[in-house]
Order: sequence, then structure tokens, then C-alpha cells
Amino acid sequence: MLRNNTFITTLILLLFLFMFWSIIEIQPTLDDFTSMEYPFHGRLSEYLLPVNSFWRPFDGLYGWMLGQHPRLYPVLNHILILCGHLMCTALVWIVAKQLSMNSLARNIATLFFFISPAMLRAIVSLFTISQVYSQLWGLVGLLFYLIFAQKKRGMQIGLWMIFSIAATLTKENGIVWIFVAPLVGLAFHKTDRKTFFKDIAWAALWIALYGIIRLSLPLGADFDNKYIGGGMEQRMMNLAKFLYISWITADNISIFFVPLRDYVFATATLLFSLPFICIIFTRGIKGIKDYRLWTLVFCFFLTALPHLATFFTLAHAYSALSFAALIVGYLVSRERHNTMLKVMFLLFLLSAITVDFHHIYNAYKSGMMSEYYGRKALYKTGKPVDKVYVITVPTKHSGYSSFCASPSNAFAQGRAARYQAKDKWPVEIGDTLLTNTECISIPTLVDKAFSEGYDCVWFLNGSHLSVIKNNKKLK
Repeated sequence: MLRNNTFITTLILLLFLFMFWSIIEIQPTLDDFTSMEYPFHGRLSEYLLPVNSFWRPFDGLYGWMLGQHPRLYPVLNHILILCGHLMCTALVWIVAKQLSMNSLARNIATLFFFISPAMLRAIVSLFTISQVYSQLWGLVGLLFYLIFAQKKRGMQIGLWMIFSIAATLTKENGIVWIFVAPLVGLAFHKTDRKTFFKDIAWAALWIALYGIIRLSLPLGADFDNKYIGGGMEQRMMNLAKFLYISWITADNISIFFVPLRDYVFATATLLFSLPFICIIFTRGIKGIKDYRLWTLVFCFFLTALPHLATFFTLAHAYSALSFAALIVGYLVSRERHNTMLKVMFLLFLLSAITVDFHHIYNAYKSGMMSEYYGRKALYKTGKPVDKVYVITVPTKHSGYSSFCASPSNAFAQGRAARYQAKDKWPVEIGDTLLTNTECISIPTLVDKAFSEGYDCVWFLNGSHLSVIKNNKKLK
């Protein structure tokens, strides 16, 4: 069954259709409203240049296009992300074949990539087109490097460089993909040492050129120091989080989100998935001297390195997921007696699918909460206003990423309401985010907002939303 390519293709397509149906109506929450992949109504040149900490011209072009056709959002984002994930899945299978993995290994690697919960944050969000397509272009570049190795040298270098550059301009972490192809090519005897060092020189040339271009462009107006801050402790936390997300399949909502905490369910999903991961790592220990395995492991960390060295979130695990899958495939291909391995993988698959759709369902509910609070604010305001001040007091329990957004994250300092108003009003939003322990007089903040010319105040206290109007101004 797992060796049958037709069965695996059919299974993936059926899962894709169900995933598509489940995700397509997820509405934006906190991070989605502030990303470059949200409809942008300014000048295109503003987003083609660096914005904040980022230089992502493709994102800028896409956000500007959405600004011209805002009705395409968020459905088009979901379509592009899901189709990008499906294409990455196909590329994992093709690359595994180029690396001479057998049919069982290819199919398990492909299914692992497609269904692993490590992909969830990137797939259900609306701001991760760049994350998905950076990996897509990197995999395409790797594939062309392997296909044309020792055949059409000019074609090999040209296509590998073009798609590696595309990966970089799609998202900054894509810059490491230009080193991946020569490393894999050398380890799997697709190229020789002399060619390897020549290609590393080509890669270094692009890195230098990119650095010159990036430094010659203006720094974003609001450079985010979290991408250069943090000490060794933060980086070790990044590493631990990365390894956990990449390899441990458990229902994290049932662990980390207090209102839905269910240790029995979380333990069940973990126990179903753990035997497969354990047998894979056992095989890895036995192949400790296998330089091909070490190359895949090195590339696994390399593709995540920009995030590990700076700022890491759940969505960033996607950047290395293809190499996690190739590691799985390579270790499976070394296994001779694989009946038990197949059974364990099917249990892993069952656990992963359960976790995936539980997270997708809760992400959908979070989007509905965002829509609810946005519409409620507009309804209570009554008529369009230009300036709104938002005061937010979060609930006692914080949310869990975008899967289980808290009311404050769903409302997103009033951006959810502006989205429901089709970005037409309010024109200006000011905000204050309080903690549960801050002793600040709300009437004082309201009076201050009114003195600064705000038309009304949207006050979200936990899960209760009220609207305080500036009667002097709205007369």
C-alpha cells in the first residue's frame, strides 16, 4: 500500500481537497492584518523597497495587487499557500527519487512532509505565502541542480542560480538554499569536489552581491530589533522549539491552551506518533558514520538557521520541513525489515491527521471570533468615523498562536473592524494595550483620546467590547 504511487497520490489529493475545504474560509487575525500580504493601498514603490526589517519585493508587489483587488483577500492567499504546499510536496517526492530512494522511502517522505503538524502554522495563516514559496523556489533550484549535474553545466548553473535568487527575494531566509544544492550534490555523487568548490564560489558571489544591494537600499522606517537581539539563551530556546515542532507530533492545543487543555488527548496523539519517530532516530544512530545522512541533517539545520539565529515562531519550522522529510525517507530506505515500520508510520499518519484538523478547526473558530468582534465594533459605532482609539485589556489566558486566538488577538487593536469595513474606515487607529496588572484609569485614557481628536473609543475588556463615543465631536 505505501509502495503504491497511485494510492499515495490519491491519498494526498483527497487530504488536500479536505484541507482546502477546511481552510479556505479561515479569516484573518492579529499577524495577518500587519503583513505585506494584506491589501496595500499605497504606492507600489513604498513596498518594493525595504519595509521594517524586510526586503521582500514579491510580497510588496502582491500586497499592492491585492490593494487594487481587495475582494480577492483572503481566498487568494489561501489558494496560493495550499497550492504552494502541494507543489512542495511533489518536489520532495521528485528530489527523493533523484537521490535514489526507493518507492517506500519516497512515499513515506512525501506523506511526512504533506501532513506533518510542523506545516500547520504556515498553511493556515494568511501571511506565509513568502514562507511557502521561498522553500518552493529553493527545492526547484535543488532539483535542477541534481537533474543537470554532469550533463548541461550552463543550464545547471543558470537554473540553480535563478531559483536560489528567487528564494532569497521571496523571503530572506531563502538565501541559504544556494548552498544546499552543492552540498547535496557532492554527498550523493552528483558532482565532484572541483565542481563543488566552483559552485560554492558562485554561491558566495551571490551572497556578496545581495549584501551590497541590501546595504545600499534604505533601512526600513521601523526596523525590528527582535531580529538582531537576544542572547544565547534565546537561541537555545529557538533550537529547542524548532526540534520539538519538527519531530514531535502531539496535540499542542491540548497542552498549551488552558481553556481546551486535555492531557489525555494530547498523550494519545503523542503515543500514536512516537514509535515511528523513535525507530527513525534509532536508525539514524546506527548510521552515525553515514556522510550522506549527516549532509541531510546539516541542510535541515542550515535551512532554518536564519530563524534560529534571530527570531523563531511556529511558522518558521516550515523552512526546514522538506529536509526533515528527506531525512525520514533516507533512513527508511536503509531499513530492510520494514513491516513494523509501515505499521508505525500508519499510526503516525493517523495521529498527524487528527492533530492537523483539530488545529485547523480551531483556527477557523479564531477567524470567526475576529469577524464577530470586528462587526460588533462597527455596529456599536453606528456610522463611519475617521479616528478611533482602541483600549485593550487581554483575558487572563493568552491564546495559542493563530489556532486559538484570544479576543484581543482576534480584534487586533481594531484592525479586525477596519477589515470588516473593507478598509474604508476608520482612517486612523490609535491604541493602548494594557496588562491585567496595570492600574491605569480607563476614564483618563478615554479623556486623553477625546482631547486628541478621536471620534470614539473601542474598549475591549477581556471578551467584552464596548464603544464610547465622543459626543462633542459626533454631534
